Amino acid sequence: MNLPIELRIIFLIPLFLTITLVSSQFHFHNNYCIDDAGNYTTGSAYEENISGLLPNLVNKASLSIFNNQTIGRGTIDETYGLYMCRGDLNEEQCHDCVETASNTIVESCPFQKEAIVWYEECMVRYANHPIFSFKDEGQFSYAWSVLNVSDPVQFGDVISETIDGLITQTAYNKTRRGYATSSDQAENVYAFAQCTPDILGSRCERCLRAAFRNMGGCCGTTRVAMEMYLPSCWLRYGQEPFIGEFDSDPTNITFTMLSSWEGSSENTNSLGDMIKNLPPSPPSSERSKATISALGGNNFMAELVMTLIVSICMAW
Repeated sequence: MNLPIELRIIFLIPLFLTITLVSSQFHFHNNYCIDDAGNYTTGSAYEENISGLLPNLVNKASLSIFNNQTIGRGTIDETYGLYMCRGDLNEEQCHDCVETASNTIVESCPFQKEAIVWYEECMVRYANHPIFSFKDEGQFSYAWSVLNVSDPVQFGDVISETIDGLITQTAYNKTRRGYATSSDQAENVYAFAQCTPDILGSRCERCLRAAFRNMGGCCGTTRVAMEMYLPSCWLRYGQEPFIGEFDSDPTNITFTMLSSWEGSSENTNSLGDMIKNLPPSPPSSERSKATISALGGNNFMAELVMTLIVSICMAW
């Protein structure tokens, strides 16, 4: 069929929109490939376990926002995995996010026996040791806004009070399975916290308080938004709505200098040693060399899809 190039592009616009909407639905945060756990080889039993584990997690994600799976029980290659979706996602969104994260984790960490990937909407991890019902603070990753608040002292008081109540609600209100939000339009503060439902109670509280201490160790309360991701809990706050539960379109919040620190892979009760070794406070926006957007991680996919469409048009 020999159509003008303009008509070919028009016919393919729905395909472009469909693919880019799927790719931009979830926002990549960070991943860890944990070398200390050892590596597996192509064709090994451990690789086969991962190949069976991740599809199982994806299937379970269409039924609940959190679950776990063990493959190869009783063997030296026993493999453990779990996922968690943000509490405001529905079953379809959770399934799609876990599927996206599962693809990312094997692409980013192709031979590590332990790995974790965080999206803003979900997390997937696997390991060669038990991870279910363990409070894990071994790795964490965080990002902060490029903007400063006008009154850090007042904002700090509001944030501290908000987060304190939010942590209690997240840890001890079992009806929400470890997920809670807080919005104060008068103070212009929005926050959410979440723990994996297998550590509810005091372990969840300790994880979230450690996350909040790490936020203070990085930036105090000078930034208008900050997010912290650990294997067992997440914490985020900002001055603008950023998830659907706040009854507003999620805002494209810009963060700078995505920073992370890989600590011990052991399950611990405290991040004391790691807090002392946190990266210094971020530089001013004028000196910043790395700026990411909540949507920026999908630009490559959009460009790739456009390239493919143009190639198809040329060949058509």
